[in-house]
Amino acid sequence: MVLSEEYEKIFSDNSFGFSPGRGCHDAIERALQYVNEGYTWVIDLDLSKFFDTVNHSKLLQLLSDRIEDGRVVSLIHRFLRAPVSENGKVGGKSTIGTPQGGTISPVLANILLNELDQLLDERGIRFVRYADDMVIFCGSEKAAERILRNVTTFVEKKLFLKVNTDKTKIARAGKDTQFLGFAFTTWVSKEKQEANPGRKYFATVHQKKRTKLIKMLKELLNRKAPGGIEKVKSNLRVKLRGWCNYFRGAIPQGWMRRTDEWIRRRIQQIHWKQWKKPGKRYEQINLRMKEEIPWERFSYCSNRYWFVSRCDV
Repeated sequence: MVLSEEYEKIFSDNSFGFSPGRGCHDAIERALQYVNEGYTWVIDLDLSKFFDTVNHSKLLQLLSDRIEDGRVVSLIHRFLRAPVSENGKVGGKSTIGTPQGGTISPVLANILLNELDQLLDERGIRFVRYADDMVIFCGSEKAAERILRNVTTFVEKKLFLKVNTDKTKIARAGKDTQFLGFAFTTWVSKEKQEANPGRKYFATVHQKKRTKLIKMLKELLNRKAPGGIEKVKSNLRVKLRGWCNYFRGAIPQGWMRRTDEWIRRRIQQIHWKQWKKPGKRYEQINLRMKEEIPWERFSYCSNRYWFVSRCDV
């Protein structure tokens, strides 16, 4: 807490990770601001195994430049070198990297990467960083290529980190550009455009995150309902609430409606299997229907669960 309070004074305004009063939604808003200003070429910078490759000597040097009390620097060094216990076995002292999940690792990461932030700020380059996840915005492809070469040299020669060339890429802002799980789009509803005059680009959920959600929901809404219906309901409620809160305002309306219909059908499939016997099905259907309909035949239906779940029950 003391380190964070001290270093927040010198951190870049474009750094949003682990900063008091700032979050990922603020980072996305800043990214949208730059894209809508015309900086539509995006460098998606990926640092290879960042937390595992932090150079202790470089980090301690940066700390010593601002912290006058050598005892504090020494204590931080002991944090960094502390052995890690894994599966009940304690390893040797660490010589590189910061422990992921460690109490001071986030602020140490910001202290080290602040050197890159300051370089970009001095050169008037627009960027947004959230921890080790960074995107740089440029006005042209050539400018993006030049900046990436310079940034790569600085990161590897000055900070002793490694840029993952396989994952780092340059692309126009769009559905393939990913930052914190979000992408950029110009395809939004007329109402949203009218509510945001002058804005061309908007945030949307990246396709990979949508696919990941569907995969998770398939496992969660298993028709066998492992653990019981109540457990499935509880897990579903928690997952959807967290996911929707994170991506609020960026979920495509059409996709959301289709997914909602699919979720309801999966739930109906679970119920139909759980009711099992025709008598139980007939009883439960009548409880849910306002109109009296002869559901006797439907209760004895021998079609597959997924086929039956398509009906409005």
